Amino acid sequence: MKSNSKQTKANENQNVNVTKKTKEAKQEPYVAGLFDKPMVERVEVMMPLNFEVFPDGDDKDPTLINPQYYDRYFIVEDQGVYRIRLGIHSCSLGIGAMNKDTSIACRIPTDTAEAHRIFALFFLPEMYPVKLMDAVILQTRKPSQKFRLVYEQGSAVLESNNLSRGLALSHDVAWMEDDNLIIFQHGLHNEIPYYADFTYDFLTFKVRVVFDKK
Repeated sequence: MKSNSKQTKANENQNVNVTKKTKEAKQEPYVAGLFDKPMVERVEVMMPLNFEVFPDGDDKDPTLINPQYYDRYFIVEDQGVYRIRLGIHSCSLGIGAMNKDTSIACRIPTDTAEAHRIFALFFLPEMYPVKLMDAVILQTRKPSQKFRLVYEQGSAVLESNNLSRGLALSHDVAWMEDDNLIIFQHGLHNEIPYYADFTYDFLTFKVRVVFDKK
């Protein structure tokens, strides 16, 4: 009994010393599985598997959409500023699905209407002639309420799905064409140094909603 009591007391003293040293070092105790990550780990692109061919597209120049996200509706409010995110909804555990060779074309309507559809096309060289398309539809709570969209200059950014990084695009990527604002980026060779690479999943930008008061 005395031997067990002495051993228990020794263990308690040892635990107190470990706790004291941990506090002094301002470090958390080591827990297996939380800190023993590999020093070198290969990361793959994890593309979604549920792409479908856009039914109204050209068979010779097919367009793929992700039906889980394509043409989703969102309610907007007057004077609200909204970040629009269009792209490839790949797994956030992998690297971006698009690289610096990918070209992007996005259309933002600027006329006054009861609903607005914003869409973007993504041209990946390795998938040519297939292209990817994503779109959202903005509308108000009142179907009869008309509104217009105002693009926030300089808000266009390329982002990865895990939000670990972003690349702001130059101001001249956006211009007006008829009643639409076009965002076009033909690769990134003039945006990043030659010795670097950049992968991403989304084109994001901001728009302000302005209700028609008439």
